Amino acid sequence: MNQYSGFFASIRGRSTGDNATAIQFHAQYTLPSEPFQEWDFIKLANGNWMIQNVHSQKYIGPENRSTENDHFCIQYSDQTIEDSYQQWVFEEI
Repeated sequence: MNQYSGFFASIRGRSTGDNATAIQFHAQYTLPSEPFQEWDFIKLANGNWMIQNVHSQKYIGPENRSTENDHFCIQYSDQTIEDSYQQWVFEEI
């Protein structure tokens, strides 16, 4: 949950497809649970992390592998064999 907005990291439209956008969205408390708002954090051997959506089983990374500021993220199948654009580092704040 974003501490400022109070919204949850989610996949737009509950999509399971490649290129679906990661967004913030209000909590969806329904039964069965809404796994499009649930995430697994997978630690890699190099110390970086992959963020996987529970519903789609896809990983978050910047769209088009962008290094631009103010850019959005999408979900996509594991691409770590090609490069590291889906890897994340967590820093204490």
